[in-house]
Amino acid sequence: MKAIILAAGMGKRLLPLTKDRPKPMVELLGKTLLENTMDALIRKKVSEIIIVVGYCKDKIIGAFGDSYKGAKITYVHNDDYYKTNNVYSLKLGLEKVNDDLILCEGDVIFEPEILDAIDEDAAKNLAFVSKYKSYMSGTVIKYDKSTKRITELVTKANQGKSFDYSDAYKTINVYYLTDKFIQEKFKPVLELYLSTEGTSAYYELLLGVLLYMNKQDLYACDVGDIKWFEVDDINDLEMSENAFSDNKLRSIDRLHGGYWRYDFLDFSYIYNSYSPSKIFYSKLSYDLPRLIGNYPSGQEKICKLLSTWHTEDTFNPDNLIVGNGASELIRIINKAIVEKITIPIPTFNEYENKLAEDKINYFKLPADAGFRLIKEDFVKSVKDSKSNVALIINPNNPTGVAVDRQDLIWILEQLKGVNVIVDESFIDSTGERDKYSVQDLINKYPSLVIIRSLSKEFGIAGLRIGYLLTGNKPVKDKIKEYLPIWNINSIAEYFIEHFCDYKDSYNESMKNMIESRDELYRDLKNISYLEVIPSSAIFFLCKVKGSAKELKQKLFDKFNILIKDCSNKKPLENEDYVRISVKTAEDNKKLITALKQIELEK
Repeated sequence: MKAIILAAGMGKRLLPLTKDRPKPMVELLGKTLLENTMDALIRKKVSEIIIVVGYCKDKIIGAFGDSYKGAKITYVHNDDYYKTNNVYSLKLGLEKVNDDLILCEGDVIFEPEILDAIDEDAAKNLAFVSKYKSYMSGTVIKYDKSTKRITELVTKANQGKSFDYSDAYKTINVYYLTDKFIQEKFKPVLELYLSTEGTSAYYELLLGVLLYMNKQDLYACDVGDIKWFEVDDINDLEMSENAFSDNKLRSIDRLHGGYWRYDFLDFSYIYNSYSPSKIFYSKLSYDLPRLIGNYPSGQEKICKLLSTWHTEDTFNPDNLIVGNGASELIRIINKAIVEKITIPIPTFNEYENKLAEDKINYFKLPADAGFRLIKEDFVKSVKDSKSNVALIINPNNPTGVAVDRQDLIWILEQLKGVNVIVDESFIDSTGERDKYSVQDLINKYPSLVIIRSLSKEFGIAGLRIGYLLTGNKPVKDKIKEYLPIWNINSIAEYFIEHFCDYKDSYNESMKNMIESRDELYRDLKNISYLEVIPSSAIFFLCKVKGSAKELKQKLFDKFNILIKDCSNKKPLENEDYVRISVKTAEDNKKLITALKQIELEK
């Protein structure tokens, strides 16, 4: 058995990594893509590896010479690589083949076990495939589940906007073809195509032609959970590094989102798993082309739209500023308003990020009091430090502990003249908004500033929406100086505009989240190595009897579940705390099952 590796292309989408090397020579976890492929072929006892080279071919030839781990290497030169496509490279490679063949493209990395299926029936031609996922791009197939015979092969160019991917499988660009199939069916069609249509096509098109002519004898081999990845660009390279790394968690921890690309349950980030409603998504999909093609409105219009969310007189456009997430507003406050800020800790790190140490007065929340904010001590700390800004996150993140409205009013009375920021990003999670919110008091207390992120409770983290509400004109004017003319995109504006139409479904989603939270709390309390702090929000801070870092690693490695290790939060650096966010009841059960399994292993 022989193998062909197509490695002639330029790999422009991987620039600058491919500036001086072909794409198969790009390294992944200390090993080139080409080495990974050849190691799999060597394991399969391939006698000869034919590499079709072109762009920067000397890099490949110089690296491997005429043999690799006992297998002969033959180089075929496609000097027209810059103006031809892989159909021509394959034609050149097949001139050297008179045996059964494993065909691989040089930009694919896969676990060698994939090729074991060849042993089951060496007389069958196989296309190795994987269930289609949204991040995949390229040729897909559909096949008869009983016979495994491929019934449709659709190239990327022929996948229209109405193409149904529900039963589609992505080709992983690895094939096993018998010599009989190559000589009697594939090569004649290949020669005819090249003589009439030229060299600019992909060889998958010819497999599709054979299928159409009912002359294809090609079967699907679903690789299932065996790992593989096609590396076309930098993003693919990062994702494949994660997929093949011995410590996937390390690469995930370097990210700050984009988790939809990765296959794990996220209990780290906090968001409402029941929102937005399916009806909203349906309406959005209808209007999406119009939204993408148009500029969003400026602040004045967006604040008018947002002001319809609440009936209080104080919730009006003059008092509102809408940010690209609350983080944009927080960053501006730190830059433009803060001279010194009192921050209760542990808390949301964004309020201290980028601030000089001498601008921060840390107020430590007592762990032995359940991290409850003791109002008298807090006020004293603000005054003693001469802070011009005081922060209260209500409920607090990561503790989930809420401060009663009456206690907040007492604090506001004591700190007149100090800008008091009350972050109400999790206010609806309490289920008792009237008991905790002070949003309606901004006119009574001019120094009161409300900040709210909509990412969490509304389940729209990707839209990046947050707002600031205050009657303090100097604060508003200062913040507006830092805002660009467009800081909110059209899709976010659309959500703000139409939210009131879906308010009932949002309220229902929060009811579901609170029920899920209460059930999760009961279940977490039964995990012997966790001490769970009661929460008014949609997450829990848990003290781990053991190592928080090890618990996080075990959950990710064994169960594909991500939680947050709170060792990056003051004053928890030397403590073992984790934060676990609330998800759907179904996902919460998966977490509890994993935690119990770890408990059994202790």
